[in-house]
Amino acid sequence: KLIVDNKWLGLDGENYIEMLAYRWNFTSDVFLKNQEKMKLIRYEDFLQDKMGEIASLAEALKLKPSKDISDKVDIQFQGRGNREVKWYQFFGKNNLSRIDEICGESMRLLNYPLSADG
Repeated sequence: KLIVDNKWLGLDGENYIEMLAYRWNFTSDVFLKNQEKMKLIRYEDFLQDKMGEIASLAEALKLKPSKDISDKVDIQFQGRGNREVKWYQFFGKNNLSRIDEICGESMRLLNYPLSADG
């Protein structure tokens, strides 16, 4: 329940889409205001180069790898979603418009496309 209850964070939202959008925007703002102290790893980038992103994070944290985990990075820990479904089909036009309104500025700063972009 806390994942969609934004009251304790002082955030708005009339439905779960808006609540999660405000939550994403809140956490994105934390990063954007503190990025000199943080390392951003976007999920999309991690999927493209898991070992590279892990190595980059370890380097940023000044950690030396002690074991080879390359055989572990593709283990599926939860059910795989349907990657054939496009995000505009999944969310619908109205929900995407609200997400764009709430998160648009941060999305652009973090190189995510808005629904109007494609």
